[in-house]
Amino acid sequence: MAPEQFSTPAEQFAVGLEALRVVQDVFPEAKDIDIVVGYRDTAMTDLLDAGFVAQVMNGTEYGALPGVSCIINVEGYAFPVQLIVLEAGRTVADDVASNDFSFCQVSCDGATIWQSEAFIEGFNADKVTLDVCESKQQFDRSMRRWDRLKVKYPFLELVIPLRFACYAEEEALF
Repeated sequence: MAPEQFSTPAEQFAVGLEALRVVQDVFPEAKDIDIVVGYRDTAMTDLLDAGFVAQVMNGTEYGALPGVSCIINVEGYAFPVQLIVLEAGRTVADDVASNDFSFCQVSCDGATIWQSEAFIEGFNADKVTLDVCESKQQFDRSMRRWDRLKVKYPFLELVIPLRFACYAEEEALF
């Protein structure tokens, strides 16, 4: 059944989130799963109507995220699942393009795969590029993420463009 065949947003959430049970079986080492959706002012109500236990996060580890309306924690999975609801007018492609690392700049909505040029270049060369970084705080967050990711993907090489040198404390990174 195609997603548009489900009559209510609650049914659409139920089917999509139920698919995560398969994901957690295939990728048991996943730290968490983020699901990005376009703006929906009824997202929380739709989840509760679908029978999920969920709560809106009051903040995030790194402060407010630009372009995000709210983040909803969805309970009942082997790892944390967060539903990231974008601000009105912002698309999933906009959000994917704003990811810090090139290998995170890919998404699929079930019909279309969107990939940035940075993702394609890095994928073909076994490299991960820090592609988006606007502050020292964001740089430090990205480096903490890289420390976790390089354990999972030791074959990937990290590339940090010189334009981000002002945020680094170690010159050896460049």
